[in-house]
Amino acid sequence: MFAVSIIFTLISSYFLLSVIDKKTCFKNNLGFIFFIIIAFCLITFELEFLSLFKIMFAKNLIIANIIILFLSMSLWFINDKNFYIPKIKGEYKKIKKALKKDYILKILSICFIIFILSELYMALFFPVKYGDAISYYFSRCTMWIQNGSISHYITTDPREIIMPVNADLLYAWMLMLKQNETGAGIFPFIFYINGIYTIYNFLGLLGFCRRKRIWSIFVFSSFTLVYIEAQIPGSDLWAGSMLLTGIYLLYCAVKNNPQPQPGKNSHMPKNICLYFSALYFAIAFGVKTTAIIAFPSVFIIMLTIMLLYKRTEIKSYFTQLMIFLIINFLIFSSYNYILNYLDFQNPLSDKTQLLINSFRGGIKGYLTNLIKYIFASLDFSGMTDYFGLGTFIEKCQDKVLALIDTNRYMYTSMYFENYFKYTSKTNITSSLLGITGILTFYPAIICSLIKYIKNTTQNSVSSSANSLSNQSDNSSFLTHNSQINSQYNPVSQPLASSTEPNGCSPFKIDTLKNLLNRFLFGHSKKTTILFIFGLSYIINILIFSRVMVFTRYNMRYLLAFAVIASPIIVYTYMRKINIYKIIVSIFLVIILAINAHAKPATSSILYIKYKMNPLAKQTNDSHFLLDDCDEFLMEAIELAVSMGQISASMLQRKFKVGYARAGRIIDQMEDRGIISGYQGSKPRQVLISKEEWEEMQEQGETSFDADDEEEYEEDA
Repeated sequence: MFAVSIIFTLISSYFLLSVIDKKTCFKNNLGFIFFIIIAFCLITFELEFLSLFKIMFAKNLIIANIIILFLSMSLWFINDKNFYIPKIKGEYKKIKKALKKDYILKILSICFIIFILSELYMALFFPVKYGDAISYYFSRCTMWIQNGSISHYITTDPREIIMPVNADLLYAWMLMLKQNETGAGIFPFIFYINGIYTIYNFLGLLGFCRRKRIWSIFVFSSFTLVYIEAQIPGSDLWAGSMLLTGIYLLYCAVKNNPQPQPGKNSHMPKNICLYFSALYFAIAFGVKTTAIIAFPSVFIIMLTIMLLYKRTEIKSYFTQLMIFLIINFLIFSSYNYILNYLDFQNPLSDKTQLLINSFRGGIKGYLTNLIKYIFASLDFSGMTDYFGLGTFIEKCQDKVLALIDTNRYMYTSMYFENYFKYTSKTNITSSLLGITGILTFYPAIICSLIKYIKNTTQNSVSSSANSLSNQSDNSSFLTHNSQINSQYNPVSQPLASSTEPNGCSPFKIDTLKNLLNRFLFGHSKKTTILFIFGLSYIINILIFSRVMVFTRYNMRYLLAFAVIASPIIVYTYMRKINIYKIIVSIFLVIILAINAHAKPATSSILYIKYKMNPLAKQTNDSHFLLDDCDEFLMEAIELAVSMGQISASMLQRKFKVGYARAGRIIDQMEDRGIISGYQGSKPRQVLISKEEWEEMQEQGETSFDADDEEEYEEDA
């Protein structure tokens, strides 16, 4: 049934895409972007509509698919009956020609193909290994399917009901029809592809050559959290990709909109791009609340683009965009926000979660948060700390915090790790951009700022010189005219001083306007736009430090901010081979080819050995974790063996952890055959005796770290 629903949805999306004007789709390669969001909206709309009547079940969903297919075919038949056929061959030849000019890019392209295939393999064929997905993504999906509705329900983990639902609706769609979450990573993977596709085309529209655009994609894909979230059910990469695509569509609308002509659809291209831009923004708000936090910086980018290209029509563009945004938000993303407001009098969260995650501490607390986020961004995850770099960064952080009379433990959450701590492990809770982010992304931000300020200064100096020369010419001209007037009209009075009623000279007003215009429009539009993109990351960090308290677990939210600012990576490409380019390329080869190629092979071996392990009596494939086990797992097993039973509440009291983490420890113990399966409200029973546990310890079989390939080998 899942395959049938996929086919119906894709065909419906294709017919709706074919209704759109061909020139709009082809001009900036927008067909793929439109197709993805149309399919997403169809699934979201169908499930939310069925949920209103509490009939969100598999058979009803198939019926809804058939109705939408019929309507989309009818709409296509009524219109011009065109078929959208993407132009791939021509672009492929141009990319191939560009790669021939740079042998390093040619090598990296092979590594990138290996990377894409490995990410796709992991996304399609491996069970979910992300803690949040196990603890509440799929838990809420299961409850929705059972209830036939996505309305709120009674739960011990409030995250199951308060979080945005758009991403999880796709997982519920899959679970409802497939009854298995294996392959759920394909949805984040699709929006990763959407993100790199947007970066490539956006930079092309800004006027950058294909070599720079290809380099930007390779570097972006090498960021640690990017290649992690591209194949697991995370939503930070997802939300950032949608916001960036919305900005790109707005840019297409304001740059390439033709002059209005008399006729029926004279403004159709502008309206289509504006509508889909607003649609991407609205859907992003329903995917992750990070999109709402990032929207002020996105708004600044949009306003800058409209000022650069459509200063005289900015009111018209802005009004249309806001109308489309409100309509799309109400249709596709407002469902759970309304439920939150009705149940908790707050559209974002309940009081408990707000208390845990909200900012606290005044100005000093804000500065403490900001310093921690800045130092935590220095992410070397995946690298062994041979030179004590992690310890050095921690000491630097402590010294900077001491300057404002705080420390790493102040103004933090009590439920999560609340300070920077270096780790060589690569996972979603302790990584950000990795070594390539430090080598490329942060230097690119600095480069975008310096280049803009430098151009502004040069233009100001040249403009000042021109104005001085013009003033001297004007003064000599006025002097000459006054001499002539005095000669022929001796009784003429001197000219009155030209001042405004309020005493402000119009010359001063004009000077201020000129300075403002030189600052905003005194250089190329490309430089200005990339400057705003670089500035957006800084703005987002400043806002985020004020909105949410620092925890290591919140670091993954910064990925969405990095995705929005990702076009600035183009500044790190150099045509000539130098030491910098060689060093970055070496890391790209290691990350894209070696690490990515090894992950599927290693994970496959571990999974097969895990299934052959005699202790895995009640293994559930859906909850097999490939990430590192919890640090309290061994102590939890000893506690369970000594007491004969175990529960999440017992672990909470013993180790002073939250419910979600205690639940993950329980799942890890169950996966390894230590305790029994779920028994409702009853505690889990222990399946091994104390003697068996001691024997396992003596034989060295207690290392449950999933990175150790020997952990599942049987005795000879």
